[in-house]
Amino acid sequence: MMKMLIKLDEERVLNDRKYDLADMWRIIDEQFASACTKQMLADGAVLYSGKSDKDYFSCLSIARIRLSDKEWFARYCCKWIWYDNDDNEDLPFQDINVLARERERNPIFKNAIKHFKSEGDEASAKKCRGIVMLDKKKWKGMLLPIEYTTKEYYDVVKTTTQHGVTIEIARKKFDKPVRHEQGEYDFPDKLYQDHFDGATAYGVFEGGKLIAAIELFPEKWAKRIRVTELWVDESVRRQGVGSELMTFAKQMTRESNSRMLILETQSCNVAAIDFYRSQRFELVGVLTCDYQNNDIERKEVRFEMGWFVETDPLCRVDPK
Repeated sequence: MMKMLIKLDEERVLNDRKYDLADMWRIIDEQFASACTKQMLADGAVLYSGKSDKDYFSCLSIARIRLSDKEWFARYCCKWIWYDNDDNEDLPFQDINVLARERERNPIFKNAIKHFKSEGDEASAKKCRGIVMLDKKKWKGMLLPIEYTTKEYYDVVKTTTQHGVTIEIARKKFDKPVRHEQGEYDFPDKLYQDHFDGATAYGVFEGGKLIAAIELFPEKWAKRIRVTELWVDESVRRQGVGSELMTFAKQMTRESNSRMLILETQSCNVAAIDFYRSQRFELVGVLTCDYQNNDIERKEVRFEMGWFVETDPLCRVDPK
């Protein structure tokens, strides 16, 4: 199943008085009418869901291409997400932030951001947050406050027999919430650490303050890119910022002709694992004693998760 969510900055449309809001939605609806149902959401967004008996992939793909060429859509769209689970109900939906992608590479959308800033519209500029490279000289060594509390973990059971080795992984609940903080680790999360020489960090700012960052390290020998750091400030979590950064990282992976994006997380960081799974990452490695000899007993096993370029449905469609 595939879905597409669209939200317009209706307040701005009405204040500008340059376009008729009803006409804008009519044009958008027409793009999906042949193969999708329409659902109005409480926040004013509209969710278009593919009909099982229709060619909804072609419908959504064409709609995306057409909308990406419209200046008024670029100017007033404030949320544009593609959801896909490869028609597998057992898989979580991958949320692909189409708007973030268009703002990175589509001149029409880039100009829309410049237009907001030139008007001095601070509210609209915040909605158009861009991702910028962080200068190494300025940001090297910056501590990222990556801390979390978890009620669950993935229990890892390793069994060795004369016939081989099996590893079983099951999601379970802690007896009480467990919190992990920077102070408990010998190597806290920092930008531009020496052992990732060649990495590049990118950030998202709001009101001059860094609110999120991602660092990418090319592992050329394996034709992949590693996410060495990913942080989103608590004040802006669950607002799509993490998805924007991950969309950006995927784009960098494609443009570098790498085969995959890979990252490290822990078996007890269930919230992070859920997020990565929603981004279509899958488990590609389990290191049972990477931090200490008793990682399994401590319920903090290193998981390697990877996203493969070929799994992204948008890789099948070139918007230009």
